Amino acid sequence: MTRRYILRFEGPGEAPGDDVSRIERAVKVIERTRRMLLVEAAPGRVAGLVEGLPRWVASEERSVPVPEARPALRAHGVVPTS
Repeated sequence: MTRRYILRFEGPGEAPGDDVSRIERAVKVIERTRRMLLVEAAPGRVAGLVEGLPRWVASEERSVPVPEARPALRAHGVVPTS
């Protein structure tokens, strides 16, 4: 099963082009910025890849639910439910 991971370069400046090319050959890159890549791959594949790339760290993508932005009306201490 594949999962999504964020690979982040922790060195100075932009991620080295050689490192990025190596990552692109090893896993599916979904999105890319100057210092980070969102990739899709099997967990063991990402761990092995990052071990061979100094100054790179990987973390599994996580979703955070957005809280309800609208305030709820209170009537006598009771909050209406949706």
